[in-house]
Amino acid sequence: EQELELVTIRVTATAERSEVELAGDRAGADEVERSTREATLDGEQVELEVLRGIPPAGTQAGGPAVIELPESTLLIPPGWDAEVDDTGTIRMARAG
Repeated sequence: EQELELVTIRVTATAERSEVELAGDRAGADEVERSTREATLDGEQVELEVLRGIPPAGTQAGGPAVIELPESTLLIPPGWDAEVDDTGTIRMARAG
């Protein structure tokens, strides 16, 4: 008959799920418009590549670059490379 204080409660649940299929059809993906622009990165003036639009699978860009998507903007820093995979995900990795 004492008062009890619960500090942490952890719950794990599992449920049946359906298979997830990643989008293979890149409807709307088209050649991107490429240009260049001056920008300041880490206090230094640099010229970076600008890709505008929905990039198709296989599109590559090396930093410094900017990919201007309809819903967001992605900065690829100097020393990094990016490539669009078959599902439209832009994967970045250190160049080298």
